[in-house]
Amino acid sequence: MRYIQTLPLLMALASALLSGILGFIKSTPRKEIIMQMAMVMVVFYIIGLFARSSLICAVEQIEKKRKEREEEEERRKKQEKEEKEIEEMIGANIDLTAGDDSFNPLPVAEFIKHELRNDN
Repeated sequence: MRYIQTLPLLMALASALLSGILGFIKSTPRKEIIMQMAMVMVVFYIIGLFARSSLICAVEQIEKKRKEREEEEERRKKQEKEEKEIEEMIGANIDLTAGDDSFNPLPVAEFIKHELRNDN
């Protein structure tokens, strides 16, 4: 991240150095080389500022998406854990005994039996 912060300055210095070397190779007068180097330095510093802001935005978006993905995964794991606990609790609460003597037949059946016996 430190290199991203110094990107405009590095771009400006590298381009000015390259411009100066090319000026010396072409045998350009020194005043023109200095003016050219200053202009190139300003232009590439501004380009570096735009590049730095673009890179910082991209890094922030990547970090934001990564955090969202991690939070979603944590929520999904938490939800799965809760569902599993609920399933375990439901299975523990069911009484599967077959010998339940609390069943009483309808009293209507008894009434019909008594009426049929009395009619005979």
